[in-house]
Amino acid sequence: AIFVNEGEWIRPHIPQLVSELERLLNLVAKKSGFIPIYVDVNGYRRERENLIIELAKAAARKALVTKEKIELPVMNAYERRLIHVELAGRPDILTESVGERGSRRVIVKLTGL
Repeated sequence: AIFVNEGEWIRPHIPQLVSELERLLNLVAKKSGFIPIYVDVNGYRRERENLIIELAKAAARKALVTKEKIELPVMNAYERRLIHVELAGRPDILTESVGERGSRRVIVKLTGL
């Protein structure tokens, strides 16, 4: 975890900072034979994970009520995995990743749809 105390001007740049730092560190880690590294700046990753998990739960509730497939926004592989893992224990809900590289997203639907 990294903490930056430079005021509010940095807040809009944190998602890109997390992504770029993580990419750079993982290139070095891979080359050195280390396991992948996850970067968190000012709690952004934790907040994002909580948001994704809440989105997964809300999509499952909406699928149950509407009896329709719910298409979530485009997400990276890590975020899609959070959705799949969160809803994997639900026997009434299925998740599926769809789309091409760079535009992949998760579909949440009732079992049997």
